[in-house]
Amino acid sequence: MFIVLIGAPGAGKGTQGQFLAKKLHLSYLSTGDMFRSIIEKQEPEGKLMNDYSSQGKLVPTDLVNKIVYKFLLMDEYQDNCILDGYPRNLAQAKFLDSKIVNEVKAIYFEVSETIAKQRILGRFSCAVCLKTYNKYYAQPKVADICDICGSNKFIHRTDDDEITINKRMQEYKIETQPMIQYYRDCNKLLTVDANLGQDQISSTLLSLL
Repeated sequence: MFIVLIGAPGAGKGTQGQFLAKKLHLSYLSTGDMFRSIIEKQEPEGKLMNDYSSQGKLVPTDLVNKIVYKFLLMDEYQDNCILDGYPRNLAQAKFLDSKIVNEVKAIYFEVSETIAKQRILGRFSCAVCLKTYNKYYAQPKVADICDICGSNKFIHRTDDDEITINKRMQEYKIETQPMIQYYRDCNKLLTVDANLGQDQISSTLLSLL
């Protein structure tokens, strides 16, 4: 099975995707991981991606499709996979359907914009082990001390600011809504209330699947 995770920034796709991968023994693949790998290996696609990013432009769908398909041909992801961050639009969804024969299920994380923004603006990570926290929902058990490694150094993502978030939200709405309808029409869409707490969402996902 291939599971596609759809939702606005801050909907909780990454957290729940990794939970499902571990619970259901599936591979987990995020576009962020793919793009970083391509860039670090200095592959031609990585240079193109850097060129688009440095100009503030979205990476074209054809290039994204090419990169994703390269990963999906690997043994680790060929037979089953949870995809986080791909597809992002209708063209990518149709490309994915044309390239794999396995069953595809799309999970739509339906979340209010207010909650999504709060999750993004509140998140921070341990600078040593990268454990993720949130000042609104998931503080360290001991103030300013990482639960995992005991470090007192924390970092925030540089793009977690309100202007950037508003831009990402707008892009998401324009690109993703037709894709959600596509999966709904194909009877492949499962919807989860992503306004709930993390454990409630996890429980709902397992019931749906």
